Amino acid sequence: MSFSGEIIAMEGPHFLQGWAGYGKIPHKDQPESQAWLEDWEGELGSMFALLSTMFEKGIKPNQPIPFWGIDAARWGRETMNPRDYMNNSYDALWVEALSSLITMYGDRLGVSLKELEERQITTGAAQQRAEAIRQVAFTQSVPGCGRPDAQGRYQSDRYDPTVVGSIDKIGANPKFQVGDRVRCINQLAAGHTREYPYFRGKVGTVVAYYGLAAEKRDAQGQIEFQGVYYAPYPEIASRGLQKFYAPVYNVRFENAEIWGEDFGDRRLAIYADVYEPYITLDEHRR
Repeated sequence: MSFSGEIIAMEGPHFLQGWAGYGKIPHKDQPESQAWLEDWEGELGSMFALLSTMFEKGIKPNQPIPFWGIDAARWGRETMNPRDYMNNSYDALWVEALSSLITMYGDRLGVSLKELEERQITTGAAQQRAEAIRQVAFTQSVPGCGRPDAQGRYQSDRYDPTVVGSIDKIGANPKFQVGDRVRCINQLAAGHTREYPYFRGKVGTVVAYYGLAAEKRDAQGQIEFQGVYYAPYPEIASRGLQKFYAPVYNVRFENAEIWGEDFGDRRLAIYADVYEPYITLDEHRR
């Protein structure tokens, strides 16, 4: 199945910053005592957690163990048809992401796409579209990691902890420092990214270095919230086969740089958190 320009999954309704003509978000009345719009929504979180723990079942020895994190879930939603995305509720989008998970790993989970179709949870056409997008993404370059090998696995001597030696070593050697003028790269890809379109190609100033975007866990193995990003590098993690880690910076963009001289209020600025592979040193460093 071919989608031509439509194959660019990330340039859809999930990124509406700066888009005009959509009007106000409609108000929906919901009593404060009602946690969910529909009863089934209360089961969604537990379903997601349960499926996320079942991947090792049925995996052959010496095969990479796939995982399903927040970035993979976001990518699952982003592969939806834009019209379906705009016309569904937030939790319905999560159901579609879970459907993609089950379609990819159903043989390990004991659930088939046919069953999902019979229960009217998803459609074969929707999953065929998602799979076509994934196939394209697994041939494309990822910032800081180049193109994948025949098995869809990426290589990086800077962000892969198995090459660098440890996760901590990655964060101990940042490329940029506070005060540097940096330019965000331009990318147009089928995979998941946290580099939003409105600041791609724009120049800003590094105002903070957060350190490594790594998962911090306590003695019981629970993730500790550090106040900043703790997840792996999204582009790689969303693909579900590897976990790379990248430093994260806070970059200030002047409003006019983002929205243009005639539309950007010069009294304002935009601060964006960006992963290191998204930025390069601008020609005029400071």
